[in-house]
Amino acid sequence: MPKPAKGWMTQDGVLGYIINSYEGVEPVPNSPMVMRRIFLWEEDSVVKMGNTEAFVLHLGRKFGVETRPCDASQVHHILRDLGELILPHRKHESPRQNGPTAGRFRQPDPDEWVVG
Repeated sequence: MPKPAKGWMTQDGVLGYIINSYEGVEPVPNSPMVMRRIFLWEEDSVVKMGNTEAFVLHLGRKFGVETRPCDASQVHHILRDLGELILPHRKHESPRQNGPTAGRFRQPDPDEWVVG
């Protein structure tokens, strides 16, 4: 697959597809206090739902672009720029390279399922 051009998700066809596929938020299984964005799409004549990470993998296949796990953050930025918020944004502390939370972020695994 070709490498993506910078900003490929904001191109009209891709952006419209992201907006139309967005279904809202739901609690993360096993962590009901944490919310995640959910998308709905069709692939290989099967209707699927999934989290942002699974949806980004689908976007790459649909639009013929090589994706990276960090591309999920671009989808989150797009939705926030359009006014969608899961939680109010709070100011973050300056990162500490050797602090107690250094290196604790973990990208969620792609999670998708067949609808119906």
